[in-house]
Amino acid sequence: MRSTLDFVLGLRGKSRVAFVFLLGALAALAMAPIHFSPILFISFSGFFLILNESVVGKTPRQKRWMALWLGWCFGFGYFLAGLWWIGAAVLVDGLTFAWALPFAVAGFPAVLALFWGLACAIALMFWRSNPLKIVSLVFFLTFAEYFRGFVLTGFPWNTIGYGAMPNALFMQSASVIGLWGVTAFTFLAAFSPALLVLPRTGKERTGKERVHRKALLICVGLSLAAHTGFGALRLLQAEPDIASDDPIMLRLLQPNISQRDKWRQGNEEAVFQTYLDLSSAPGLDDIDALIWPESAFPFLVMQRPDALSRIDALLPEGVRLLSGAVRVKPPEMTFSNSPPKLKFYNSLIDFNDRAVPMGFYDKQHLVPFGEFIPFGDFVERFGISNLVNMPSGFAPGVGGNMMQFDMPAEAESKLPPARILICYEAIFPNFSSRVPHSEDDPNQSNSPAQWMLNVTNDAWFGNLTGPYQHFHQARVRAVEEGLPLIRVANTGISASVDPFGRIEKSLPLGTAGIIDTVLPSALPSTFQKRFPDVPFAIVMVILGLILLVGQIFIKPEDAV
Repeated sequence: MRSTLDFVLGLRGKSRVAFVFLLGALAALAMAPIHFSPILFISFSGFFLILNESVVGKTPRQKRWMALWLGWCFGFGYFLAGLWWIGAAVLVDGLTFAWALPFAVAGFPAVLALFWGLACAIALMFWRSNPLKIVSLVFFLTFAEYFRGFVLTGFPWNTIGYGAMPNALFMQSASVIGLWGVTAFTFLAAFSPALLVLPRTGKERTGKERVHRKALLICVGLSLAAHTGFGALRLLQAEPDIASDDPIMLRLLQPNISQRDKWRQGNEEAVFQTYLDLSSAPGLDDIDALIWPESAFPFLVMQRPDALSRIDALLPEGVRLLSGAVRVKPPEMTFSNSPPKLKFYNSLIDFNDRAVPMGFYDKQHLVPFGEFIPFGDFVERFGISNLVNMPSGFAPGVGGNMMQFDMPAEAESKLPPARILICYEAIFPNFSSRVPHSEDDPNQSNSPAQWMLNVTNDAWFGNLTGPYQHFHQARVRAVEEGLPLIRVANTGISASVDPFGRIEKSLPLGTAGIIDTVLPSALPSTFQKRFPDVPFAIVMVILGLILLVGQIFIKPEDAV
């Protein structure tokens, strides 16, 4: 053990950089589909030991640059190993976007790694005793992950807290402290084993230092015990979801159509017929709602009366169709000489049994460079366009993301209000729950959502790790909100998930089929839902106060 530690701490130059990069890449093993959470203890503790050794004997300026560089290398390894599958999206359309492959595979992780590099550089300014070094890293890295979820529309994919929630047992803490609170404790637990092997020299042998080490390790041990024990207790106390006398039956359809086949010119009829054939399986008369995935139609369905008539013929009386579709809004009149542009939306449309649209939700969190071009006109001058074959990309929706199914009166449905999440909107905690506007009926209700519906098209990423990570993050949303999750994907993973994050029924990636399932019941509002981000704020205030006290009572010369 000691010889291995001496070898690692003795690395210099390129060998040190390569090892830090490897440690970051290993941390990605904690994410779906592998879920090897113990690797976080090795990866983050190893990184801390190397960083701590690397700044010894250097000037303050040199220390900050070293922390920035090593933090970036560590983050680059993590994000590259966890997000390499994004490159599959740019190759869907053959070689058209092949030029963007290096930017998608390596450039994007390099940018995300800046959050970690900057966090490490700032944390170094607050280093005092070894326990406080860890607290400072936890504090600023957690903020870095939090800001990553908001800056430039945000991308909280594979936030490190997911590594501590590999299954339903360990997801339950999210119902109280949410993803960001779990992320803070994940960093704290992952760094803490370094205190067990960190050499104790000079002033670090003082009684206070030993007390601080033991106190931090005890807090981490208690947190891990609480994380596990709370999950076990919550699941043990979970009452079975007994079907009522009049259960709500849903049919989830997964057509398993590749992205190339779906949008191949001349293949529209074959794609649409695939949906109709799968949907018409026996038992459709007993279904309350048929659900199709994101952008199910390879055409503008609202402009195709023939397609609407075939949907009308498909749906038995009283059966609704909830389907992802591209929706176009007529251009608004302007006083400009230039012709007005059509606005296209990535939407979910609610059709009644006569194929009449009763409501819609327009996706709000659009994928940069996938569904819209940031700084549109300026960037398009350089020949950069969307991956989605849509003029000028999609326009973002407005309002909230809750949909009702009981308006107008003659179209009443058994379906309770639902929180709608299209594609990667499911990775954003605390997404808006307001009622969206409706062009058909402006009346709005404040009825709380009773379930979440996530429609997605993960065919962009083939049979790689991305769809597994996407599904895992959506499950955590169910636990945070205390709401069942119905997920319908083009190629997988489609599933019915209860409000504890447990999978009731599912279809694997790359499989065509249907799921007939009862909609699980919702739980009372969770603490996280009622007080979003409050637990996270409390955690960060506590960590900040510890740092502040350390700055006051520990002299700078006592810091390594």
